[in-house]
Amino acid sequence: PGQTSEFISTWVPLYQPRIDDYNVIMMDHRGVGCSRQLFYQSMPTSSFKMRFAAADLEVIRKKHLGNKPWHVDGGSYGSGLALTYALLFPDGVDKLMIWGVYSSH
Repeated sequence: PGQTSEFISTWVPLYQPRIDDYNVIMMDHRGVGCSRQLFYQSMPTSSFKMRFAAADLEVIRKKHLGNKPWHVDGGSYGSGLALTYALLFPDGVDKLMIWGVYSSH
Protein backbone atom coordinates (compact mmCIF):
# COMPACT_ATOMS: atom_id res chain seq x y z
CA PRO A 1 0.00 0.00 0.00
CA GLY A 2 1.00 3.57 -0.54
CA GLN A 3 1.72 3.24 -4.26
CA THR A 4 -0.95 2.93 -6.90
CA SER A 5 -0.82 0.54 -9.83
CA GLU A 6 -0.13 3.59 -12.03
CA PHE A 7 3.24 4.05 -10.30
CA ILE A 8 4.17 0.38 -10.59
CA SER A 9 2.99 0.15 -14.21
CA THR A 10 5.91 2.42 -15.17
CA TRP A 11 8.19 -0.54 -14.37
CA VAL A 12 6.45 -2.93 -16.79
CA PRO A 13 8.28 -1.67 -19.93
CA LEU A 14 11.60 -2.45 -18.22
CA TYR A 15 10.62 -6.12 -18.20
CA GLN A 16 8.76 -6.16 -21.53
CA PRO A 17 11.03 -8.68 -23.30
CA ARG A 18 10.40 -11.12 -20.45
CA ILE A 19 6.66 -10.59 -20.07
CA ASP A 20 5.43 -10.59 -23.67
CA ASP A 21 3.79 -13.97 -23.09
CA TYR A 22 1.97 -12.84 -19.95
CA ASN A 23 -0.96 -10.66 -19.04
CA VAL A 24 0.13 -8.47 -16.15
CA ILE A 25 -2.62 -7.68 -13.66
CA MET A 26 -1.99 -5.03 -11.01
CA MET A 27 -4.52 -4.09 -8.41
CA ASP A 28 -4.97 -1.06 -6.24
CA HIS A 29 -5.43 -2.11 -2.64
CA ARG A 30 -8.50 -1.02 -0.76
CA GLY A 31 -8.39 2.73 -0.19
CA VAL A 32 -5.43 3.33 -2.56
CA GLY A 33 -5.36 4.76 -6.09
CA CYS A 34 -8.40 3.88 -8.17
CA SER A 35 -10.02 1.59 -5.63
CA ARG A 36 -13.37 2.78 -4.43
CA GLN A 37 -14.13 3.34 -0.80
CA LEU A 38 -16.17 0.54 0.66
CA PHE A 39 -17.38 2.49 3.66
CA TYR A 40 -17.45 6.21 3.01
CA GLN A 41 -15.10 7.96 5.49
CA SER A 42 -15.54 5.18 8.01
CA MET A 43 -13.63 2.30 6.46
CA PRO A 44 -12.88 0.00 9.38
CA THR A 45 -9.20 -0.77 9.75
CA SER A 46 -10.04 -4.47 9.93
CA SER A 47 -10.96 -4.36 6.22
CA PHE A 48 -7.30 -3.59 5.42
CA LYS A 49 -5.96 -6.87 6.80
CA MET A 50 -3.72 -8.77 4.42
CA ARG A 51 -6.02 -11.78 4.28
CA PHE A 52 -8.74 -9.58 2.80
CA ALA A 53 -6.32 -8.22 0.17
CA ALA A 54 -5.43 -11.85 -0.66
CA ALA A 55 -9.14 -12.64 -0.99
CA ASP A 56 -9.48 -9.64 -3.32
CA LEU A 57 -6.75 -11.18 -5.49
CA GLU A 58 -8.64 -14.47 -5.58
CA VAL A 59 -11.78 -12.65 -6.79
CA ILE A 60 -9.73 -11.02 -9.55
CA ARG A 61 -8.18 -14.37 -10.54
CA LYS A 62 -11.51 -16.16 -10.72
CA LYS A 63 -13.10 -13.31 -12.66
CA HIS A 64 -10.34 -13.18 -15.28
CA LEU A 65 -8.92 -16.72 -15.30
CA GLY A 66 -11.66 -18.97 -13.97
CA ASN A 67 -9.95 -21.77 -12.07
CA LYS A 68 -6.66 -21.49 -13.94
CA PRO A 69 -3.73 -20.88 -11.55
CA TRP A 70 -1.50 -17.88 -12.13
CA HIS A 71 2.04 -16.70 -11.50
CA VAL A 72 2.17 -14.50 -8.41
CA ASP A 73 4.96 -11.97 -7.93
CA GLY A 74 5.33 -9.65 -4.96
CA GLY A 75 7.95 -7.34 -3.55
CA SER A 76 8.18 -5.47 -0.25
CA TYR A 77 4.60 -5.39 1.12
CA GLY A 78 3.64 -7.42 -1.93
CA SER A 79 5.92 -10.24 -0.78
CA GLY A 80 3.81 -10.66 2.34
CA LEU A 81 0.65 -10.39 0.27
CA ALA A 82 1.88 -12.95 -2.28
CA LEU A 83 2.86 -15.35 0.49
CA THR A 84 -0.47 -14.86 2.28
CA TYR A 85 -2.30 -15.46 -0.99
CA ALA A 86 -0.30 -18.65 -1.64
CA LEU A 87 -1.04 -19.96 1.85
CA LEU A 88 -4.77 -19.17 1.68
CA PHE A 89 -5.33 -20.12 -1.97
CA PRO A 90 -2.63 -22.67 -2.92
CA ASP A 91 -4.66 -24.00 -5.86
CA GLY A 92 -4.57 -20.52 -7.40
CA VAL A 93 -0.76 -20.38 -7.59
CA ASP A 94 1.23 -21.88 -10.45
CA LYS A 95 4.51 -20.11 -9.64
CA LEU A 96 5.38 -17.81 -6.73
CA MET A 97 8.14 -15.20 -6.71
CA ILE A 98 8.72 -12.97 -3.72
CA TRP A 99 11.46 -10.37 -3.37
CA GLY A 100 12.29 -7.68 -0.85
CA VAL A 101 10.78 -9.94 1.78
CA TYR A 102 10.07 -8.47 5.19
CA SER A 103 9.07 -9.97 8.49
CA SER A 104 7.39 -8.60 11.58
CA HIS A 105 9.69 -10.77 13.74
